[in-house]
Amino acid sequence: MSTHKIIREVQSGNRSELELEEYLLLDNVFVLSNVMKEIVKRQITAPNIISRLKEINNYHDKEHVLMGIYTIGHLSIATLVKLGYDKNKITVYKRFDDFDKKIVDNLVEAYDEVL
Repeated sequence: MSTHKIIREVQSGNRSELELEEYLLLDNVFVLSNVMKEIVKRQITAPNIISRLKEINNYHDKEHVLMGIYTIGHLSIATLVKLGYDKNKITVYKRFDDFDKKIVDNLVEAYDEVL
């Protein structure tokens, strides 16, 4: 299935939890960001999804940029926060400097508007 079709399907809300979990394994920041938004919308906290989100926390390289200074790693931390996790207990967030923490905080505040 093409990336564009996957994104459309995720946005339509027609994907199962298992399919969303599988899409989290894809290496495409736009697919990942749409899947994360759907996970928050449905408040899915399945262990495999949470585990994968925690892995994605570390994705901050050039190929992980969503837009400007925002990476899929920042968004995955914001996603965990929107799912009820304390950001101050997330290992990657604790290691961030103030600049990166502010990026995550901004994403949390504007989560629904940004995505």
